[in-house]
Amino acid sequence: VPAPWVQAHGHAQLLGWVGAFIIGISLYMLPKLRSGRLRSPAAGWLMWALWSGAIALRWSTGIFEAGWQWAWPAAAGMELLVALLLIWQTWPPGAPARFQLRDWLIEAGFLGLLLTMLVQAQAVWPPPQAPVVPAGINNRMLHLAVWAFCYPVVWGYSAHFLPTLLGLGRPSSRLACIALGLLAAGLPFPWLLPASVLAACWTLR
Repeated sequence: VPAPWVQAHGHAQLLGWVGAFIIGISLYMLPKLRSGRLRSPAAGWLMWALWSGAIALRWSTGIFEAGWQWAWPAAAGMELLVALLLIWQTWPPGAPARFQLRDWLIEAGFLGLLLTMLVQAQAVWPPPQAPVVPAGINNRMLHLAVWAFCYPVVWGYSAHFLPTLLGLGRPSSRLACIALGLLAAGLPFPWLLPASVLAACWTLR
C-alpha cells in the first residue's frame, strides 16, 4: 500500500474519528458535568466545520496525491485553531478553583492535542516534496496524539464515571499527580509509560 494512503487513512482514523468523538463529547458533556453552559454554541459549529474540512482535505490530498502543498498547511492551521478553541470552550470562568481531578486530566489531554497540532504544523510547513510526512516526525506526532491527547482524556472521563459504574472508591488526586508526572516524563522517554498506566489504574482503585 502506498505510504501516502497509509498516512491519510491513519490521520482520518485517529483525528477524524477518535479525535472528532472526543471533541464532540467534551463540548456536550463538560458543561453539563460542571453545571454550566458552553461558552459559544456558534463557535462549536465552527469547530465542527473546521475540523471536518481539515480531515477531508488531509485525506483526499493524501489519497489522490495532489494539492498537498497548500492543503496540508491549511488543514494543519484549521486543526490547530480547533485545538485552541477547544481549550477556550471548556475552560470555564472561575477555573481552576472549580476543577475536579476529572477536569485536570481532561484539560491536560486538550493541551496534549494542542502540542500534537503544533508538531503537525512543523511537519507540513514548509510542505514536503512528496505527499508523505517523514517517518521520524510522523511517529512523534502519532506518539503525542495517543499518549498526550487520547490517554489523559479517557483517563479523565474514567475518573468521573467508573467509580459510580463499578462501585470503586474515590479516585486519588495524589496518585494522579504522580501518574501525570510519569506521563510527562514518558513523552520523551517512552519506557516510563507503562509505569504511568499502572499508576493511573491505581488512581482509579
